[in-house]
Order: sequence, then C-alpha cells, then structure tokens
Amino acid sequence: MATILIVDDEVDCRRPLAALLKHEGYEITEARDGLEGLQRLSERHHDLVLLDMIMPGVDGITMLQSMRRRADCAGLPVLMVTGVHDPDKLSQARALGVQEYIFKGDTPFSRMIELIKRHLGEHHVPKRRGRKPKPRPDGAAAGGPPGTTGTTAKPQRHPLPSRFLQYQMEFADSED
Repeated sequence: MATILIVDDEVDCRRPLAALLKHEGYEITEARDGLEGLQRLSERHHDLVLLDMIMPGVDGITMLQSMRRRADCAGLPVLMVTGVHDPDKLSQARALGVQEYIFKGDTPFSRMIELIKRHLGEHHVPKRRGRKPKPRPDGAAAGGPPGTTGTTAKPQRHPLPSRFLQYQMEFADSED
C-alpha cells in the first residue's frame, strides 16, 4: 500500500487523519513542521504528501518550494490541507504544483479519502460508515413502514370524482 506523509503542527488535526488513513490500509509518516517533513522525505520514499500551509518555523509553502527543487520530490503529489482561505497563498501553492486544497473543517473525511485515492491512481469505492440498519423482528423490510414485507405492492386507490363532478353534485343538491 502507499506511504503518505502528513505534515501538520496541530496534533488534533494530524492524528485523526493518520488514524483514518491507517484504517484505510496506508502506511503513515507524521511530521510537526516543514523542516521535520523534509527530513522524513529524505529518510524514505513517500507516495503522497498532505501538507498544512501555516506552521511555525518552516511553513508549508517553504517546504513545498524546497521539495520542488529536489529531483526525488519534484513530481510527488501534494495535497494542501489548510484552515486558511488566503487566495494569495493558495495561488502561490498552486503555482508550486499543489494538486488539491483540502480545507480543514469544510471537507469530510470521505471526500479526503476520495481525493487521496484519485491522486495515488487508486480506484475509489466509497465505504459505508456508521451503524448498519437493524433487522426488524417482524421480518419487514428495514426501509418500509411497519407491517409490510420486502415485497412492494401498489397501494389501492379509490377513484375520487373530479372537481367538476363534485361541484355539479353540490349544485344539484342545493337546487332541491
């Protein structure tokens, strides 16, 4: 499976994302800032980088500039994970070759997984998360009304007289 480097100074953002990606089967390397991220890139091969834009010390843009100057990282896919909606910084990152922007808090994990898989060249089939519907004790279909079975039958409708006929009958009754 692919190896992903997550570079983010906020542990509360980095750890849940790392846990989610490990659950998806990826090998994860973490870094707290751009300098540590560059060191991790030198230690082993990575297939994708999730990079925070604003960090103390070496920020995401500076790390990205350094990565693009290195032959081994020049074509490495980078997804910018940021909480900042700064158009100037985002366009600067785009010019340096960022493939996607993932805004913290705005992007659900399922969308993140989809983007990561796309940039790794993997096929994405969304997984259903959460609890499964409980089987009903009466054997009814989980989605239907109580007392119904899995078969769907057309409900019987009683034909109603048209509006014209209703008015006509009312008028005839009032004449009498």
